[in-house]
Parts: sequence; structure tokens; C-alpha cells
Amino acid sequence: MTTIVGIKAYGGNKPAVVMATDFQTTKEFYRSGTDAIYKILEKGESQKLMIDDKRQLVFSMTGTVNTPPVNKFTRRLLGSLGDDKIKDIERKLKRGYVPEFREMNMKNCIDGRSLNDKRQCSALIGSRFDNDPNLYFIAPMGQATDNRKKDMPETFYISIGSGSEYALKLLDSELKDLKVIDPKNAIELASWAVREATRNDIYSAGSDLVVITSEEIQQFGRQIKDASDEAVRQVLSDIVDKFQ
Repeated sequence: MTTIVGIKAYGGNKPAVVMATDFQTTKEFYRSGTDAIYKILEKGESQKLMIDDKRQLVFSMTGTVNTPPVNKFTRRLLGSLGDDKIKDIERKLKRGYVPEFREMNMKNCIDGRSLNDKRQCSALIGSRFDNDPNLYFIAPMGQATDNRKKDMPETFYISIGSGSEYALKLLDSELKDLKVIDPKNAIELASWAVREATRNDIYSAGSDLVVITSEEIQQFGRQIKDASDEAVRQVLSDIVDKFQ
């Protein structure tokens, strides 16, 4: 599971979309014992803010994601299957429907002959099509919405995933009286919201950050992780010095 935050920052002179998430993954499997079957949760790390080969979009997804249907969809969307990339994703997002995402979820949710809706996925896409930063939410059945849609009036931030309730509580509090936010504040709030989620949600940990402008997509997860590791090393060094 995970926590993903997206904010449209149209204030100031340089509009941007800010996306933040954690690095933690959780695998679930079962192990049989002498008298019972035990449920095991195994934690790991993965890159969740993924950039396509043309650097036009950032894709992030929550749900049961480590499956063949999801892996194939992701590789097609990001262009890693060569010419098999999903065609005209820009048009489909603006039209409000991505049929390939629905098909992926239908295949993902089939468990034998039954439909297991707990395996469904939803996603956020940040884009810079036509040099215009934008943010889209894709529902499990393929509906794509942004803040210009009637069903999401004046909404310019969103969070999905297991820790989203904690992230949204913070964002709702900070942004309830605002109609617009600038990129600087969006970066701070998105990062703060993910940190809030990681403190409260056992399925979220770490922090990654992407900023999408009209000119480029920049990713800062490695810098954040390196800075965090260095801060921990410095604190430990200071503690050791006290006992020398």
C-alpha cells in the first residue's frame, strides 16, 4: 500500500503540478504452520512516481500493483514496450476515460471465477502535455477527472492510498479557504502531507517528490533520501561523541 499526494499549483508566475509519495511496498502472503495458516506482511521499497520515456507524464498507482496485468499496463503507458505504448493517452485523459485502465483492473480483480474488488487499483497522472501542467485522477473503471470537471469543482489537490485520510486531513485544514496555491507552498504541503501519513499509516514510509512544469519534469526522491540518511548519520555521530 502507499500514500500518493497531488497538488495543482497555478499561483505565481510558473504553474506546476507537485506529486509526492512514499517508497514502501507491502507484500501479503500466507504460510502454513502446525495448526494454522499465518498471514505474513513483508515490507520493501519501490519507485512509485514513474516518468514515461518522453518525459511528458508522471504515473503513480495504489492498490494491488505487483501483478502481470498491472505490470503490462504500466510498461505500455511509460513506453518501455517500444511501439506498444498506449496510444493517445492525452486525448483519453482529457476526454475523461481510459479504457485500458478499466481492462487492467478487470483482469487484476479476477480471482478464479469470482471478482475480487479488493485487488482494484486507482491512479494519479501528472502531465505537461502542450506545456500545460495538469493533474488527473483515474478511478478503477477508467474514469479520468481533473479540477476542470463538474464533479470536482475547484479541487486542485488529491490523495489516494492507505494513508490518504491522514494526508487529506492535513491538506483540507491548510487549503480549505484557498482557491489557488503557488509551487513553493505546494512542494512544502505535499511533502508535509506524505510525512504526516507515514507517521500514522503502517503501510507508508519514506518520501519521494516530483515537480512538473511546462518545461520539464524533475524528480527529487534520491536527494531527499540522501539528505535524510546524512541527517541520521549526523545525529548518531553527535550521540557517539557524548560517550567518547
